[in-house]
Amino acid sequence: AYGLSAANGAVIASLKHIPLLYATPEGVPDDTINALNSLGVSKVIFVDLANNDDVYSQLSANYDVERITTMNDVVSKIYELRSQDYTYITVTSFATGDGYFAPAAYLAAYHGAPVVRIGEMGEAYHWADAIATYDEYLGDYYHGCRSTGHMAKASKPIIDYIKEGEIPPIGLDQHLRWFSKVVQPFQEYIKSIGLDREGKEYVGIVAPRDDIRMPFIRAITGNESTAGQFIANTPAAMAAYVGRSILYPAIIFANPHKEYTTSTLMNFADGNQITLNNKERHSAYNARYVKQSFSRYGREYRGHCIWDNLLYEFNQGMSAYYYVGHGTGGSGVSGHPVWGGIGYDGWHGYEYWRGKTPRSPGGAWYDPEPPRQYDIVHFKWCDQLWGNLHSTWVHFSSCTTAWHFGPNIYLDHGAVAYYGNCGSGLLGYNDLWDQFIETRIMEEGMPIGDAVSVDLWKFDRDFTTMDPISLYGSCSMTMLSLTVLYGDPMLVIYSPAHWTEPEPVDSPL
Repeated sequence: AYGLSAANGAVIASLKHIPLLYATPEGVPDDTINALNSLGVSKVIFVDLANNDDVYSQLSANYDVERITTMNDVVSKIYELRSQDYTYITVTSFATGDGYFAPAAYLAAYHGAPVVRIGEMGEAYHWADAIATYDEYLGDYYHGCRSTGHMAKASKPIIDYIKEGEIPPIGLDQHLRWFSKVVQPFQEYIKSIGLDREGKEYVGIVAPRDDIRMPFIRAITGNESTAGQFIANTPAAMAAYVGRSILYPAIIFANPHKEYTTSTLMNFADGNQITLNNKERHSAYNARYVKQSFSRYGREYRGHCIWDNLLYEFNQGMSAYYYVGHGTGGSGVSGHPVWGGIGYDGWHGYEYWRGKTPRSPGGAWYDPEPPRQYDIVHFKWCDQLWGNLHSTWVHFSSCTTAWHFGPNIYLDHGAVAYYGNCGSGLLGYNDLWDQFIETRIMEEGMPIGDAVSVDLWKFDRDFTTMDPISLYGSCSMTMLSLTVLYGDPMLVIYSPAHWTEPEPVDSPL
């Protein structure tokens, strides 16, 4: 309660542009009293979710005190002060005891949002962990990392099988039952404190992934809400991740080649026909569409499949990177090695049996054994070879990679956000979805959280609405993804044609 009080006190202080001072569980320190008196303070806002009467008595003896003792009061106060026209919720956890509430408050203050504790959301925390644990145990090792398993689904409500005299499938739709136990308590809690408002909720999660597990992101992403998680492993690193995101509109201009975009198109769709949950039918051309989106509005697209050339782009600067290909079990990045005999670098992959021309339709799989034209660069080598990624947006479309350490390597080297797959990607299905996402981000200028959620119901199960079309549609029955966003769902990616460098504030400080 004390950490949550401090976090929300910081948000209120930021919105009112007033000093933030502290009290201890035992009372008000002399330093705080001296500061209040030196500032000539007559009124104090005391955020007291711990209901500490002793501190309140000390303060009220000398000052006019506005005491805030419930999360409902916190929300009311913040909404009295904020100017933003969207609903943002910052979620953190106190399970580690390491103080992640501090960078959570930083993010919340930027958005004028309350900080809430996942522990107040019933069993949401438990079931997110249960899903992650189950998928890990159901998987197996592959290229040195653990590929994940998949929970059982049913193509119609279990009661319908019983009514129709059929035996329900094994697992009794474990996938729906377990994910619903994550999203329902989340929705009940935000409603109870006054945060179920008009429009979509944007949820920024500030906690390591071994605390708040990735299925929590997936469960609450859909048409009703969308979520992204900051995943650093120390409070200091978390503050850096959050700070980079908040300052992105300014620091992207320090990127020496912010107009450049690049990709690694190893396995991709090139005409696959996909029928979505709502019966729409589309052709998946993600390689072509990403090239188009990454070339729009003054961007210069420089696609590479030869690793050495990609490494050069990474270390000189770029604003966006898209990878689509084999997940390598989550262990690294695939690419064509220079020693593989390929003389020219194509903007998308070469057929391993010819090694001369960029391939079409792109769906061939690679054999990593010599003399094939394919190699895996483990993330431990990426960590040594990469320099400053200059706030790059990373969209990494492959199996399992978002589950493991790859996203942390990208973010530790300066990426601003990462979107990818914790489960299994499917050729055509995920490619088409990526095609939609990057068009919305790079051409329509949509916030990344909206871009990854607005079409989710067409491709996969939307647990935020429980719409039967998304729960039992043919596409949802096929998909094995667990797609997640690591970063701020309200982030908008740089566009050379529309952005201008902000001028520093003229301040005597």
